[in-house]
Amino acid sequence: MARYRDGAEKSVDTTIETIDKACPICKGIVKGNDAYLFYCKRCNILFKREELFLENPERLRDIVEKKIIEKYERDKDKLKIAYGQIKPKNSGHVKIKNKRENNVKVINRKNFHNTEKNSNSGKHLFAHMSKHLSTDLSTDTYVASKSSNTLHVASCPFVKNIKKSNMIQFHSLVEARMYKTYKHCKCMQTL
Repeated sequence: MARYRDGAEKSVDTTIETIDKACPICKGIVKGNDAYLFYCKRCNILFKREELFLENPERLRDIVEKKIIEKYERDKDKLKIAYGQIKPKNSGHVKIKNKRENNVKVINRKNFHNTEKNSNSGKHLFAHMSKHLSTDLSTDTYVASKSSNTLHVASCPFVKNIKKSNMIQFHSLVEARMYKTYKHCKCMQTL
């Protein structure tokens, strides 16, 4: 049986209100009406309407607007300095280059081998690397994408995902390492 407030009759409207953040103890949800008392489920306590923590939304809106106006008046000079400057117009259309495009250098195979023969340091580096890497002497071709850091064997199933326009082919691992430092694909880790 429901508990009634003093003097409340049973014929009073029984619609139940749900009020957010109204509990004076835990600021939780309160349910009830004037005929019944208001009940907080968290605290398990009944409250009268006068005991509830009710905020008038219009009053809250007025408080917020006053704070905004006060801050604006206080910081008016700072705002003019920050946002009042006129920026010069661009002299023309600025073309932004992609970072990856700037770092990619296309190797022409003929020029690559010619530069190796011409420079003594290149010969030394090439000979030094081929001594230490036993897999460099294999006859497989290696494939990489211009935009990635992964090196694949030509027979790797992931090569089909690389577009022909982005594909770079190498005849040896030494050639690939001189071009860029690549991570090895899983297909190369098994070799």
